[in-house]
Amino acid sequence: MRAAPWWTWRHAWPAIAVLVSLVVAAMAWARMLRQRVEAQTAEIENQSSFLRQVIDMCPGFISVRDRSGRYTLVNRALAEEFGRTPDELIGKTERDWAVPEEQPR
Repeated sequence: MRAAPWWTWRHAWPAIAVLVSLVVAAMAWARMLRQRVEAQTAEIENQSSFLRQVIDMCPGFISVRDRSGRYTLVNRALAEEFGRTPDELIGKTERDWAVPEEQPR
């Protein structure tokens, strides 16, 4: 089977050049997006770290719960009141970590 007479290198190279250019442009764009995401992620991590420091410096109890009652944020003062770390309380409900009342003897 022979190639079509119009499909020669002379006719194909502009189309190939355009396709290669598009691939290179897409790769450059993907790299730029990756760099922007990494920069924004670093900024969010810095802000999160700063917020955590501010929350932990507050002597009052600070907590945030989701709709199902699980803690998503707990400051150090609240965690220390129950003898735990903030990480131990995250994802749990009050029933999971509250100190049980003393039972009468």
